[in-house]
Amino acid sequence: STALTVVAAEADEPSTAAAAAEAGAGEPSTAATTAAVLPPAVPRPCATRSCVLPPRLCTDEPSSLEPVSQGDVVITIAFYRADVPDAPTQLYQTLASQRLTELRDVLECPMDEITDQAQHAIGRQVASGSACFFIGGNFYDDMRDKSEFSHTSVRYSDEIVTFARKHGLEVPGCPNSIQPGDANLPQRQKCMEKTKFGELELQPGSTSLYIHHGDCTHIMVVMDIRLVNATDPQRRCQYPHLIYRARRKDRLCRICNKTGAAKVTYNDRHAPADPCFFCPDCNDKLHYKFNAQQNRWESVYDFEEFPYVAG
Repeated sequence: STALTVVAAEADEPSTAAAAAEAGAGEPSTAATTAAVLPPAVPRPCATRSCVLPPRLCTDEPSSLEPVSQGDVVITIAFYRADVPDAPTQLYQTLASQRLTELRDVLECPMDEITDQAQHAIGRQVASGSACFFIGGNFYDDMRDKSEFSHTSVRYSDEIVTFARKHGLEVPGCPNSIQPGDANLPQRQKCMEKTKFGELELQPGSTSLYIHHGDCTHIMVVMDIRLVNATDPQRRCQYPHLIYRARRKDRLCRICNKTGAAKVTYNDRHAPADPCFFCPDCNDKLHYKFNAQQNRWESVYDFEEFPYVAG
């Protein structure tokens, strides 16, 4: 596997490069070769301390008290919605010694809540654990055992590779894009749970993709790569460290204009707008009535209703 490629830049802190060299001398096996700072061309998604969130709390288990190696590397990764690429939704710090699945397991997305609501509505669970990273021209699928759902989990890259063989695949800012008829496509498919960040070729400003829930796509941008210092969380269990989360834009119910919306309807002829957002109480009063004979609630007329989660 290739070692983490750290691109050097002019540091705004003169001591950074020296500290990196000193740490590297004591840890010759570390993947980092020098320190890197954020290039001026890549804007920081948050410059105020009010955006910074405290590190996660660790449990009292001995394994959670493991300290971070002083030769480890901190990688700062920003996540963007594919339809809003100019505003980050989350910012994480992860270690080069961590596996891709460790970051994947803590990522937050409104689609997770929508899936949970759908499972509750239909009264059964569905497999939603499949996911894929596309980094440096390679696919990293989450192929961990999904227990009773393992038979329904899919390798997302299979469908993408089939498409890429015919049309090619190009991601702006991502090196090693796939060309039509690429004979090395099978070698580009790897397992997320077997790959560490330190084995990837990363540099500040590089762009990657994260795909889950079928077609929910997030843009990943490496914002910073540097050595661990004294101001960082010092326990491994505190990583990946969520340091920024964008505020969600909640919507009020269009009927009462007081309670947050929980449902959104389409083709609703009695609604004041299309789509229209409802709180649970207003939605039930307008759209449903109780059938005493069948002992259940029924819709009064035809319309399309979906769970609403603020994004």
